[in-house]
Amino acid sequence: MRALKFLVVEGNTLEVRERVIAHLGHDPGVEYGELLCSLAPGASYDVVYGADLNTKLPTREEIKNYDGIVIGGSALNLPESPAEAMRQVDLAGRAFESGTPFFGSCWGLQMAASAAGGKVAPAASGREMCFARNIHIVEDHPLLDGRPPAYDAVAVHVDEVATLPEGTRLLASNHHSRVQAVEICHEEGVFWGVQYHPEYSLFFVAGILRRLHDSLLEEGFFADGDALEAYARDLIHADAGERDVSWRLGVSGEILNKDRRVLEIGNWIEYMVRPNAN
Repeated sequence: MRALKFLVVEGNTLEVRERVIAHLGHDPGVEYGELLCSLAPGASYDVVYGADLNTKLPTREEIKNYDGIVIGGSALNLPESPAEAMRQVDLAGRAFESGTPFFGSCWGLQMAASAAGGKVAPAASGREMCFARNIHIVEDHPLLDGRPPAYDAVAVHVDEVATLPEGTRLLASNHHSRVQAVEICHEEGVFWGVQYHPEYSLFFVAGILRRLHDSLLEEGFFADGDALEAYARDLIHADAGERDVSWRLGVSGEILNKDRRVLEIGNWIEYMVRPNAN
């Protein structure tokens, strides 16, 4: 069996990437690529920075050189239609045209849905922060193979897919956002994606909390900066395995156990990427 090769699209601007690196010490696109390699030993990856206007994005034919393409998260907002976002919608369209197995989490889902003719809008319930609670499976599908009928996941988003494109199977929902997991068939390609972030650890989420400090206080998530910082520390302690903290936060093994947390990405590799590569 030959080694797999992935294309990772990192959707943040340089400014946001630099803030993430300052908080967490690593580039989020590289982090996603390393996760893919841990799930597919021997694999390699390239990272393309989708929001960098001076960066040439791969063509449909160039995408075909990869066994799978992944689009991760971004602090951009598609409803505002900035050029940094629209060029990534175009890239998602090329991914569909290429027929290459395609996966996305959060921003990646929104890119794929928009490229296929759907609509993304500000979430009607506001920001979903830290956790997407009580996600329930609405249709059996290999993407969610191994998940219980209802589960929690790491989530950070303020926009959501408001209108699904044709060719979509809705796979999971919760009370906050109807669209939590989907399959989209469009052009020559098949996309599997989730609105939540299986690639994010609680340590990573703590860094996001700190980066979004002002917005979260304005939106009423925390009474003050001290409360936010205390919650961020709790996330880090829970991530380190401190059971009393994870119990207080109501965090289960679906998030704390890395093998469980990244299940959707692993399922995509096993059910979509490997069969097409062979």
